[in-house]
Amino acid sequence: MPKFIMYFQVQIAFRCATVLRDSIRPFLLRRLKDDVRALLDLPEKNEQVLFCRLTDEQREIYQTYLDSKDIKEIVKGNNQLFVGLTNLRKLCNHPHLFTLSSQLEDDYGDYKYSGKMLVVNQLMRIWKKQGHKVLLFTQGKQVNSS
Repeated sequence: MPKFIMYFQVQIAFRCATVLRDSIRPFLLRRLKDDVRALLDLPEKNEQVLFCRLTDEQREIYQTYLDSKDIKEIVKGNNQLFVGLTNLRKLCNHPHLFTLSSQLEDDYGDYKYSGKMLVVNQLMRIWKKQGHKVLLFTQGKQVNSS
């Protein structure tokens, strides 16, 4: 694949991620990094955008979900779009956050099932060798309906 096409795809993906982030920001309640930085005397953040591939398991579950009745109902306007986006976000973070059947497995939550966690694992190894200290923030909130 030509480099200019890959560059174009990365730019589109970044714009989509930015639009999605800005769209859901009003619905998130969280503690800000600046609040924690003030308490811990942290240096300025160094933010990088990294793209990673889904694992084979994630890709299979992702495609199955896209082909599901739930997604067809969202497209028809019968289900809420935010529910579908939340499920896709869970799946992209780790497939076990999305699939309940995995909770019975011995390896539930293993980083090897998540493309994102594979990248985080490699970064942590590199940073440890370089003597860096890491404070990892994540964005998410479990909401239970009653």
